[in-house]
Amino acid sequence: MFSCRDIHTRCPCYSVIFVVTLIANSMQALGVRDAKAKAKANAPVTAPQVLILLLEPRAAPVDDDAQEALVRNFKEAIKTQLKGEVISFTPILPSIQRAMQEHRLTRRQVASPYEPSNFKHILRVLGASIGLWMRVAEVDEKAKRVDDRITQVEVHIVPSRGEGSSELIDIEQLRAEAQSALDDGKRAKKRMRSKKRRKRSSATHVQLFVTALIKRIQQAVATSPSGDDAGEETTDSSNLADALARARALAKQRKWEDAATIYRKLIRQNPDNTMLYIELGQLYENARRLTDAVLEYERATRVDPKCVEAWRRLAMLQYKRQRAIEALRAALTLIALAPDDSQHYFIAARAARLRAVQLSRVYAGWDVMELQRRAQEYYRKALELNPDDTNIVAEAVEYLIELHKRDEALKLLRQHISRSKSTPRLLALCLTLLTGMNRYDEAYGVLKQALGDPAKEQLLKSLPFEPVIKTLDSHWVQVFNETVRLLENFAEGLISREDAQEELDWLSDDAERTAAIARKLTPPVAHRRSHEHRLLSYELFSQAVSVTLLYIESGDSLHLRRAYLLYENARAEWRTAQRLKPKRRR
Repeated sequence: MFSCRDIHTRCPCYSVIFVVTLIANSMQALGVRDAKAKAKANAPVTAPQVLILLLEPRAAPVDDDAQEALVRNFKEAIKTQLKGEVISFTPILPSIQRAMQEHRLTRRQVASPYEPSNFKHILRVLGASIGLWMRVAEVDEKAKRVDDRITQVEVHIVPSRGEGSSELIDIEQLRAEAQSALDDGKRAKKRMRSKKRRKRSSATHVQLFVTALIKRIQQAVATSPSGDDAGEETTDSSNLADALARARALAKQRKWEDAATIYRKLIRQNPDNTMLYIELGQLYENARRLTDAVLEYERATRVDPKCVEAWRRLAMLQYKRQRAIEALRAALTLIALAPDDSQHYFIAARAARLRAVQLSRVYAGWDVMELQRRAQEYYRKALELNPDDTNIVAEAVEYLIELHKRDEALKLLRQHISRSKSTPRLLALCLTLLTGMNRYDEAYGVLKQALGDPAKEQLLKSLPFEPVIKTLDSHWVQVFNETVRLLENFAEGLISREDAQEELDWLSDDAERTAAIARKLTPPVAHRRSHEHRLLSYELFSQAVSVTLLYIESGDSLHLRRAYLLYENARAEWRTAQRLKPKRRR
């Protein structure tokens, strides 16, 4: 066992923690004398536990001797008055270490037990019914006796069920309470009253604090509801369906703790009902208590090892928590239970992919390659079972691109796009992949086929701006160069007027279609300036095409000079749009 000084040097976040176990018959000593307590007195019951946490002083100077005196007297009072046993508690306690290994406790919770939420969670993990932590708030350094140095103590009583209470106990307050207790006994004999006064005058600060703490622990234990009483109340008031409806209504109102209390009562009554564990886990997941949610899903799998829903939620939550090994293990169990579900292979592929990424940060070995191969195999099986699932196709394509297998990714994309309607995610992937491979003609063909004529505004607005505008720019440059080349060939007499007009009409329609798509785009704030110059270049190019058509029809050299001037202005505006970089947000 460590002393206060040992704990202070080894655990700087708090001074000392104690677990106090009360014996079964302590309920009578605490004043619980109703009929139900008397009926249960002879039955073997689990003794309630009290978790005592003594923290370092926050504002007062540290006085180890005074704290040791307070702790020593408190331990003696627990043993003599409550017939309890005091066990020293540290973060290296086996039960705490086991809970951390099983992910029932986190390092942050163990390192910061003074936070109310962490303290209550530690109580639940250790199976304690009520807990108390105290902090020395004020110390009188001028006091001669060590037992009289502490003048204020901050106390928080936290039951595992119900609301807690906090109080700042002052030595003057305790003396006033002792005086009022003496005033109530005025009818007693003078000899007894004088004896009590002499006893009060000789009582030290530590003794008064210990008496007050024991009294408050007795009141908290007496008023704390037991699990059996809560279960009986639920059974008497309503059936399972009504209790579930009430818990779900509370969950919709985001009253997580109230709903969880009902679920825990129902689980105590129906320990073999896996649905209750799953719904409680889902409640914890919505409340962002992911560790508690994992515990409930695991309990559901232990109650019914063949429950597919519990394994599925466990696998997805472990993947969400970046626990790749646990997620992959749960996903493989899912595949063994239901091998015909594509989502199970999809979850396994995600978990294997995540684990490969985690291992690749440490080393690139055979294990990483094996996990990558398994992830691809799981994606392939998922697509075989459900080839029309867009999410599976998109993630499989992204993973192939990540592995630098662009040809396989493009083949998979084309198979899916040709078989079903294009979705914004797949279309954006296809455009990004083709433009990254410098295959701009194919990218424009895919975009044109997906949008149709006229362009579908709803689909266009859902696409990301950059791959679309990159595709349009590449196609516009190609049309621009062909138009200028056509003008030069006609001016040199290398092409007839009829052929020039026919080809110019086709190029003009294509350029107008590209400009129409660009006008319907909504650029991000960082791309607005460059997009304005781009639209201006498109407009100047349209004017240049019109003047070129006049030159082809009339052969006037004035139209030729005007056409060249408009082409140069359009090219200058387009280059300005390319040079403008997106502004950084301040």
